[in-house]
This record gives sequence, C-alpha cells and structure tokens, in this order.
Amino acid sequence: MQKRGEPHLWARSRGDTDRGTWYIIDGQKQKSTGIAVADDPDQIAADLELKKYIREKALGSSSVKPARTLEDILIDDTLDIHFKIRVDKAKASAKRRNRRPQVTEGKNITALRAFWKGKSLAHINQMSCGEYVTSRLGQPLERRNQGGDPTKPPTVGVPEARSELNTLRQAIRDFASVHDLQITRRVYVPKAGVEPGDWLTQGELERVLLACEGQTWDPQTEDWHRDTRGRPVVNHNKARVRLGIARFILIGAFTGTRHDAALRLRWHRNDSAGYVSDDLRTLHRKGDKEPDTKKRRTPCKIPYKLQEYLKRWRDDDASIQCLHVLHHANGLPYQSYMYTTFREIMRDAGFGDRALRPHSLRYTCAHWMKDLEVPIWIAADYLGMSVRTLSRVYGAHSLESHRIVVEAFARMPDNFGDDLGRAPERIAEAARAARGA
Repeated sequence: MQKRGEPHLWARSRGDTDRGTWYIIDGQKQKSTGIAVADDPDQIAADLELKKYIREKALGSSSVKPARTLEDILIDDTLDIHFKIRVDKAKASAKRRNRRPQVTEGKNITALRAFWKGKSLAHINQMSCGEYVTSRLGQPLERRNQGGDPTKPPTVGVPEARSELNTLRQAIRDFASVHDLQITRRVYVPKAGVEPGDWLTQGELERVLLACEGQTWDPQTEDWHRDTRGRPVVNHNKARVRLGIARFILIGAFTGTRHDAALRLRWHRNDSAGYVSDDLRTLHRKGDKEPDTKKRRTPCKIPYKLQEYLKRWRDDDASIQCLHVLHHANGLPYQSYMYTTFREIMRDAGFGDRALRPHSLRYTCAHWMKDLEVPIWIAADYLGMSVRTLSRVYGAHSLESHRIVVEAFARMPDNFGDDLGRAPERIAEAARAARGA
C-alpha cells in the first residue's frame, strides 16, 4: 500500500475529451512522464517511470537532475528565459512610464538570435564575440526619429554591439539562476569608449528658444526666415505646441536635470515626484518618499535667472490650476519621451546636422559650469554624479575654459629678461655652426 506523502501517479487531463497524461506527484512537485493515459491505461509504463524516479531520488538530488553541459544549452533558450523574466518584471512593476528599455531589449534579442541561432553556450568565446561585433558594425540601425543627415542613415556602432552582448551575458545569468546551474560562460564585451556628447553655447541656446517660439533658421542666409517687410516669420501653431519644451530646455540647461525627472516636476511638495520649493530656490529631483535608484536625483539650488522664469510660469499655471511644471498648452502633463518635438526644434534652429538630444542639456550645464570655473567637486554634486563620471564623460575638451591658463601665464612675472626672445635664434646659429664644423 502506498504511504501518505510518497511519490505517486496522477492522470492529469486538459479537457473533457482528453484522458490526460500520467504525472508523478511528489509533494509540491509535478513531473510529467510523457506517457498518455490512453496509451497506458494499466499504468505499466507509468509505474516503471515512477520506480525510476523513486530510485534516482534515493540516490540523491544530483541524479534526479542530470548534469547539463555547455553543449546541451542553446543560446536561444537562454534568450527565451531572459525575455520572459523581463516581461514579468515589467508587468509587476508599478513604474511603466518608460517603455524604451523594453524596446531596446527586444531589439537586442532579435539581433542576437540572427547570429547565434542554433548554437550552444560552448560556441561563446573571445573569438566568436569578436566576430559578432564585426558582423554587426555598419549594419542599418533601427532608430525612430533619428536626426542628422537623411542621406546618411544610422548604422550599428560599438555602443550598440556592447548593449547586445550585455543582454546575452544577462540572459546566461538568468538561465543559470532559473535552472540552478553552476556552469556559465563568459561573454567578451568590448571596452566602452567615451564619446563626448554635444552641447549648446549660450548663443545657440538663444536660437533654440527662438525656434520654440515658432521661428525657423535659414542656413543659406544665416538668419531667420523673414517676410517681405523683413519681419521674422512665426508659426504660432508650433509656438503653442512647444511651450512646455521651452521650459524643459531652460530647466535642463540651468540645472542639468535628467529628462525623466524634469517631466515629472510639480509646483508643490510631493511624495511620488520631484518638485520646486515654494520659495523657488531649490529643485527637488525626486519625491520625498521615492526610493533611490542608480541615477542619483539629489536636490539642487536654482540659479537666479531660472528663478525669474519659474516665477512667471507659476503665476501663469495658477490661473489654470496646473500642478505640473512641464505640460502641454492645454495643461495636461507629458506622458512620454519628447524626442520627436525636440528634434524638430533643433532642425528649425539650424542644428539638424548635430546629434543634439534632450540629454545634451545635461552636457550643456556641465560645460557652462566648467567655463565659469566652478570647482569640479561642486559641479559634480550639483549634477548628482561622481567626480570621476563628470571628468570622464562630461568633461570633454573645450578651449573656452583654457582662458584660465592664458590669464595665469599673463600674471607670471617676467624674470627672464629681454634676451629670452632671442633664445631660438641662438640655438639655430649653434646648430648651423655644428653642421659646418
């Protein structure tokens, strides 16, 4: 007689017409024998599978789960597990405002499947990873609303290949975690290169703001489009649509706040989103009860020039009872990334051939502080990043800040005498004399 709690057989059916399949039930575990009830009504073959299961269980858990080698695990299977985990996390997360990471992950998986289809983890090594990067470079890049020269479509570069290989590395980790495997495989990812981001000067920012007001820059005349009377042509419909974008540009340039944090700013204290203090002196980049993330969102002081803008904006929004700092002309807040309109503004300002994006405003703030001789540790704290990140990523080369060196040399006392200027001539004369001897 079967004892209570011991593994036993159970006919599991999936409908009235399906007699089901024999399953081994062991507490909370269910294991299919793969034997249909219709093919084995007397449980003869199913009993053999049950005895085999009990015997392997007695020998140890390692025999119940046969060891899997690298040759047995297909890369497609790891990508399936990884994609399912990402989808489940997205469904369980309360923060579903930004779908761009999910879209990027899906594109990465598609690219990986095309190269690694039918291959196992044993095929992953330094040479094959290098071949993958080589095969991807120069391929057409699917990117929506790409700015720049339309005759030069975007192509895959090292950053995109790095992102795809990082997805593969995480897929292997997820597969090993789900199946409780100790084996893994190293994915060789190329080193990240630091590409200096584009930024705006104060004069260029003024042109961008005029484009937000509906004007269009003429690159041939190097001036704004004008009518027969010489007055700038203004598209009032564009100006109405770009009202909130102009605010975003000013906040980004003066505070370096990331686009997602800026879009959620409120006029009053808030627990779930950033806000501007009542005295308009402090910008809180996250709500009072929002958890910290990898992207630091520390509060910062608001420059006086931006305070003047904020005071006018708050008075205007009070009349329509709008709680969001950045919003459409009808008062509704922005619900998604504003890349499309931002690129249109850059084209109207005459910067369509440059790789300017909303994050470029963060670069702009960093460069302005650098040119204004703000100490790097203060600038890093203001932007909410480490000094290393600021100097490595945002501290790109700028000749404007070198005026400090020029002015320092100008203050240096002249202790060399008037004869210093003739030193190169004397060196040349000595060289000629040596060649003649």
